[in-house]
Amino acid sequence: MRRYLAVVAICLAFASVAQAHAVGIDVKLHDGKVTIEAFYDDDTPAPDAKVTVFNAANVMIAEGKTDDHGVWIFAAPFAGKYEVRVNAGAGHTAKTTFTIPPMAIETASIADGPDRAAFTGPMRWVMAAIGLAAIGSLTFVARWASRRKKATD
Repeated sequence: MRRYLAVVAICLAFASVAQAHAVGIDVKLHDGKVTIEAFYDDDTPAPDAKVTVFNAANVMIAEGKTDDHGVWIFAAPFAGKYEVRVNAGAGHTAKTTFTIPPMAIETASIADGPDRAAFTGPMRWVMAAIGLAAIGSLTFVARWASRRKKATD
C-alpha cells in the first residue's frame, strides 16, 4: 500500500495543470488595425472573451470583448512590444506577446506564440498520446513492483 501511495505522490508532484479546453490567441496586423482572435484547442471560437492589451510598462492600453466568432479588433498602437491577455471564463485564460513593427506592413501575423493552425493542429494529439503513454508506463511499473513485493514476501 505504501508503494501505491508513493507512486501517487510522485505523480502528483510532477503533474502539470490540466488544460482540457485550452485557449489560444492569434494576433494579426492589417490596415492599421490589430485583430485578436481567441479560440479553443478544438478550433472553436471563444465568444464574449474579455481581452486586455498591455504595453511594455504593463499599463493597459486597450480592452474589449470578442464577438461571436472570437474576434476583437482595435486600432494599432505605436511600434513596440505588447502583451494580450484573454479570459474566456471558467478558468480559460491565455496570454501572448506581439510586436508592432516600426514600418507599415500590409498584413502580417504579429503574435510571438503559435498561430491558430499550430495550436489546434495534429501536435495536440501527439501530446495527448505521450501523456497516455506516460500514465500507462507508470501503471505498469507500479503493478510490476507490487507483484514483485508479493513474490518476495
